Amino acid sequence: MVATAIEQPAAVLNSPRRIINVPDFSYIRRVTSDLLVANGITEPPVDAYVIAQNCGVRVTYVEFMDEHKGIAGLIECDGKDIAINSEMTDEQCNYAIAHELGHSVLGHEICGESQEYSFLYRDLLRQKQTHMLQEARFFAMHLLMPDAMLCDYLENFPFATDEQLADIFDVPVEILKLRRQYF
Repeated sequence: MVATAIEQPAAVLNSPRRIINVPDFSYIRRVTSDLLVANGITEPPVDAYVIAQNCGVRVTYVEFMDEHKGIAGLIECDGKDIAINSEMTDEQCNYAIAHELGHSVLGHEICGESQEYSFLYRDLLRQKQTHMLQEARFFAMHLLMPDAMLCDYLENFPFATDEQLADIFDVPVEILKLRRQYF
């Protein structure tokens, strides 16, 4: 997939944040909203691959060895390279890219002293729940299913099933269900 690079506003990629050990959800809502505006996205589905490319983050699809098949994705220490499990569905890949992009955009210390982050498991129940992972999950869900878009679809299509909404937003059904808990 080839994307045309656009200049992301400095406020999105370099905005100051408080360094805290609890998720900063209001900040993440502002960042994801700014990214959607900067990329001209007003309706679903949101293509996380294109946004990552426009942020200068390279996405590579890889086949993990058997003992690592449960990994959905990971981000390199520099925050500029994401590896995604090529054996996942398009919806799973879109979410995994958005999640890993969240680590990059939010300036999470992926390597170094904290060693708080390792990789995103395909089975979310296996994932250790740290503030960085909570922020990356919240980032991914709000980038791919922003409040205004989700509200619009829930109001205009009140009888839509979770499966139908997940298809519209190009996300896994379990992620859509989790996102609705934050709504």
